Amino acid sequence: MTVGRAVRFCRWRSRYISDNVYLAMVATLVGAVAGCAAHLLKLLITHLADFVRPDMHAGSLNVWLLILPIIGILLTGIYVRYILKIDIYKDVTVLINELQQHQRPLSSSLMIAPIIANTLTLGMGGSAGPDNPIAYASAAIGSNFGRWFLIPRSARTLIVACGAGSGIAGIFTAPVAGLLYTVEVVKYPVTRVGIILSAICCLTSGIIAFMLAGMSFDVTFDYSGLPSWGMLAIGVVLGCFCGLYSFYYSYSKNRVEKYFVGIQNRWKANVLSGLAVGVMVMLFPVLFSMGYDTIIGLINGNDSTMGADFPFYAGTISPVMMIVLGCCVLLLKSLANGATMSGGGVAGEFTPSLFAGAVTGFVFALTCKVCFGLEIPLPIFALMGMAGVMAGVIGAPLTAIFITIEMSGAYHYFLPITLVAVVSIAVKKFIDFRLVKAGYNVDVH
Repeated sequence: MTVGRAVRFCRWRSRYISDNVYLAMVATLVGAVAGCAAHLLKLLITHLADFVRPDMHAGSLNVWLLILPIIGILLTGIYVRYILKIDIYKDVTVLINELQQHQRPLSSSLMIAPIIANTLTLGMGGSAGPDNPIAYASAAIGSNFGRWFLIPRSARTLIVACGAGSGIAGIFTAPVAGLLYTVEVVKYPVTRVGIILSAICCLTSGIIAFMLAGMSFDVTFDYSGLPSWGMLAIGVVLGCFCGLYSFYYSYSKNRVEKYFVGIQNRWKANVLSGLAVGVMVMLFPVLFSMGYDTIIGLINGNDSTMGADFPFYAGTISPVMMIVLGCCVLLLKSLANGATMSGGGVAGEFTPSLFAGAVTGFVFALTCKVCFGLEIPLPIFALMGMAGVMAGVIGAPLTAIFITIEMSGAYHYFLPITLVAVVSIAVKKFIDFRLVKAGYNVDVH
C-alpha cells in the first residue's frame, strides 16, 4: 500500500470505526488465522508421523525408530540454519520482550517457518510438543497483520501477544487457557482493553480449531464417575508426588539442555541429540512424538497403551511390570524433551508435561492399588496428574488447569484438578526456594 492510500485509509477508518472496534476486528482475524494454523500443524505432524513410523511388533526392537529422530532433527537444523537463516529457537516470552524494547515487526516468513520446523521435528519422532512453535507462528501472524492493517505501533505488540495466546488456544482447543497463557506465561502487562482483545482472539482461534477438528476434542475423556471426598484427600498426596516429579523433570531437562547448547558444532549437536532421542524412543516407543494416543488411553482406562509395542515383552504386562515401565518412561521423558528442544529441534514443553503428568497420575494410582489395595479410579488420577505436572513444570497453574479441562472436556473435575495443580506447584516452588536459600543455582519460575 502506498503512503497516500495508507493515509486516506487511516482517515476513513478513524472517521467511521473507533480504535477499539478496529483492534477487535483485527484481533478476530488474527485469531481465525491462528486457529487454522494450529489445525494445519496438528494435521501435518499426524500425517508425517503416520507415514514414516514403521509397523510395530511387541517383543522386538525396531532400529528405524533410532534413525528417524536423527533425520528429523538434522533436517530441522538444516532448514533453520541454511534456508530460513532466522533464530526461531527463542521462547515466546523472550520474543515479546524484545519486540517491546525494539518495536520491530516479525518477518512474514515466521508465520509458517515454525510450523514447518516443528512438523519435521515431531513428525519424525522428536519427543516434544507443538505449543511454542505455534505460539511463535501466531505471534508472527499478529505482528504482520498489525503492520498490514496499519495498527499503531503502540498497540502492535499487544496484537502480537494476543496472537501468541491464540496459538495456544488453537493447538489445545482451549480459549480460556490461551487467554491465561498471555497473562500468566508471557506475562504481558495487559489493560482492560488488552484482556478483551486477547479474549476475542483466543475464543475465535479455539472455535475455528474446534470446528476444523470436526467438533471434537483432541483428547477425549469418557469416564463417567464423579469426584468424592476420598478422591480429594488422595489428590493432595498426588499433588505432592507431581510436585516432586516436576522438580526432577525441570532439573534433568535443564541439565540436558545445557549440555547440548554448549556444543559449538551444531551438526554434532544435531546428530548426538537425535541419537539420544532415538535410543530412548526405540526402547520405549510411547515416547515417539507428542504421545496423544498414550494420554487418551490412560485417561480412558486403556492401560495397554503404556506397554504398546514394548520391545522386550510381547505378552500381557502385569501391574507391577506396568509400574516399572511407567517409572522408566517418567525418568526418560524429560531427557528426551530436553534433547529434542536443545539439540536442534523446534518444539515446546507443554504437551510433554501433559504426557508425563498422565503417566505420573497413572503410576501413582496403580501403585496405591497394588501396594495398599486402594480402589481408586486410574483414569481420573491420570487426568489430574496432567494438570499437576504441567503446573509444576511451566510454573503456571491456571494455564495448566484450563488446558487440561478444556482439551478433555472434563469440566466436572474442575475441583480435584485444581487441587492437584495448586499442591504440585506449591511443592515445586518450596523445593526451589529451599535450594536457592541453601546456595544452589536453581531455575525458578
